[in-house]
Amino acid sequence: MIRRYCRVAQLDGETRRRVEGFPELAGFRRRVMTIDARFQPLLMEHAFPGIDPEEWWLRGIVRRAGGRLAQDWKRSFGFDVEVVRQPRVT
Repeated sequence: MIRRYCRVAQLDGETRRRVEGFPELAGFRRRVMTIDARFQPLLMEHAFPGIDPEEWWLRGIVRRAGGRLAQDWKRSFGFDVEVVRQPRVT
């Protein structure tokens, strides 16, 4: 998700050149890629196919969720996700 806000490719030419000059950027990119690699398998891909495939984190939904979120996904979008915890009774 961080990638959406930090994609150097979307910056204008001058800003991109300035940002790429920072040595910290390589380490930051590696950390984002590590997080992405852990997060992506948690999603059911292509839930929202109208969204740009480059933005995979917006196209998918979580595979597993608590009872309330699972119910909301089912009611709002028709998606079935694995329930890992039932909603609390209040």
